[in-house]
Amino acid sequence: MVKAGTYVENVKLPSSGPGTSSAPVWLVSADGAQSAKIIAADPAKSVITGLGTDNFVIDGFEIRGGNRGIQFSQSGSSFTNMVSNIVISNNVISGTSDDAIKISQGNRVFVVGNTTSNTGGEGIDFLAVNDSVVAGNEVSGARGAAGIFAKGGSTNVLMDGNYVHDIGKDGIIIGGWTEDQFFRPGFTGYEAKNVVVSGNQIENIGQRPLNVLGGQSSAAFGNFFEANPNYPTVINVGSGYPQSANVAYSRDIDIFDNFISRGSKLITVQSGNNNDIVFSDNTLNQITSPISYTKDDVIDVAAFAGAPDLLSTIPVDISTAAASFNLDNRQVSVTYTGSATFRANGNHLDNVLIGGSGNDILDGKLGADRLVGGAGNDKYIVDNINDVVVELRDGGQDIVETTLNRFVLPENVEVLTFKGNGAFTGVGNDAANTISGGVGDDFLDGKGGADRLLGGAGNDTYVVDNTADSIVEYASGGTDTVLSSATDYTLAKFVENLTYLGEDNFRGIGNDLANTITGGIGNDVLDGRAGADTLVGGAGNDVYYVDDAGDLIVEKAGQGLDEVISKISYTLQSNVENLTLTGKNAIDAFGNNLANILKGNGASNKLDGGAGADILTGGSGADTFIFKKGEANGDRVTDFSGAGKVLGDTLMFVGYGAGTLSQVGKSDYYVITPDSAHGGAAAAETIHLAGVFNLDLTHGQNDYSFVI
Repeated sequence: MVKAGTYVENVKLPSSGPGTSSAPVWLVSADGAQSAKIIAADPAKSVITGLGTDNFVIDGFEIRGGNRGIQFSQSGSSFTNMVSNIVISNNVISGTSDDAIKISQGNRVFVVGNTTSNTGGEGIDFLAVNDSVVAGNEVSGARGAAGIFAKGGSTNVLMDGNYVHDIGKDGIIIGGWTEDQFFRPGFTGYEAKNVVVSGNQIENIGQRPLNVLGGQSSAAFGNFFEANPNYPTVINVGSGYPQSANVAYSRDIDIFDNFISRGSKLITVQSGNNNDIVFSDNTLNQITSPISYTKDDVIDVAAFAGAPDLLSTIPVDISTAAASFNLDNRQVSVTYTGSATFRANGNHLDNVLIGGSGNDILDGKLGADRLVGGAGNDKYIVDNINDVVVELRDGGQDIVETTLNRFVLPENVEVLTFKGNGAFTGVGNDAANTISGGVGDDFLDGKGGADRLLGGAGNDTYVVDNTADSIVEYASGGTDTVLSSATDYTLAKFVENLTYLGEDNFRGIGNDLANTITGGIGNDVLDGRAGADTLVGGAGNDVYYVDDAGDLIVEKAGQGLDEVISKISYTLQSNVENLTLTGKNAIDAFGNNLANILKGNGASNKLDGGAGADILTGGSGADTFIFKKGEANGDRVTDFSGAGKVLGDTLMFVGYGAGTLSQVGKSDYYVITPDSAHGGAAAAETIHLAGVFNLDLTHGQNDYSFVI
């Protein structure tokens, strides 16, 4: 368990430890995902390394820099101490000079739910890895050969549900080029075998979405492949590069049930003995040339030849300015190439609807649909958790309307509106989003960008990370809460609560309602404004602004040196040290049992520090300093004025009976002695009147008085 914080180091894991396959050792960011950050101390080394490591889980870290982010490989070179039972999950890895995640010579490795970006090599690279999974990862900004790579005799590998985008070269490579010494002993002429590529989304890449080089008995299905139209081919099948003594040809490759778009040539099978390549039942869009292969290769293209009827799908190309298109009970792929407003309605099957350059309205209805808007201000109707919305960068101002109770906006879509019932969780993207909830208790998070969040009725929660985020609420719209990582935030109208989630100093401002504002561990400034507010500072030296008699401050012991700045007469609550009066009115300040610092304003104030050695400053005005029996000892007045002049400030002693006040020598210290009925000399207390040496002790009632 690693606590939140930033660690600059290179971590080397032991080759053996207490973990087992059923109870592995967890290296986890304990305080939440990415709260623990590891930055490479030596940029030439991997940030986290394991040699021959078994039974380990690495979860939830932010990892930056280094040669590689996470690297596991065999110990030695004999393949007798390989990596096994490794889980790498929910990490965010960026800025590596080579691969983000590199696994060499391993078994049962699970790379799940990670985000990699800006890497000099691959995002995820398997070399001689068996019985393993790469699933649910987002890979971008990889400048190596591919986003995801499996080579070196890797066998039984599943690549499922990954999002690979903005890659310099290929999206996924099955096989590749490996020198003999890195292959497992006994491999038989293949670079990768039994590799399944399914349910991945690959787009905005430099070369091919899929490249098979010396792969055998492998399949790619259910993927979205968007090619680079300026690159010659979408899918390549060929032999492994001849860095081995034996050339590895591709055999038994099935490519089916994929959505393939924007290629100048669909598939290229390189010359040589690349045999039994089956391409069938794929949905094609904007492919200008179908297929290329040589007589030496064996390929089944029957399902592709001629006008395709793919997966009993009706391919529809609408090139006119049609206003709408409604599908029947067959699964349909619709592509509109016009520029007018286009509406396509699907059915209960899994449809593919592709709009044109106008303002499209795409509604796939009940199936797991793929909706592609293109240019224009498009609207997508989403009602299935497996619906996929695809938008282009700079493709207009787009909106998703959904009845799902949870939805995350895909990239390049700006607006999200909930049309369903009950509570809704709506999450934005890096753009400036507008997210609207419904009548339930909604949770809205705009993520990056200056977002506009509208909760509507219900007790809504808003997540804010930008001072430009705006929240729209209505009177009687429930009790609403803002969770802010922005260090300066002011509550919008009709929002009641504000909680800071960060670790820095925070400034939180309320509104006219009775707010609850909660700070963090930094030095917070909390101002509830009008209303009877509850202000919770937490750790740090906090400042509270008070303007209502019903304002409540919550502090715990040992949580810093705190101050109240008040426009009204105020008594310090527990565990708050200091009080400053503001404004022009004659108001009063009262301390607690701590050593308080009380400061008046320009009017005539009453200041009573209570117990503790207090420091009292009246400011201008004829102030009254109050000392109660048993609470005065050690108190100090910094600016007593008017001594001996029958005017100015006054000292009031309470509970001493007919006591006496005497000067200590010629100093500015004075002793308060109660009369015998109130303890006499044994109960005397000393106060400090800074700079006052001429207090009128003969006619004390002019400068001070005793109140029984």
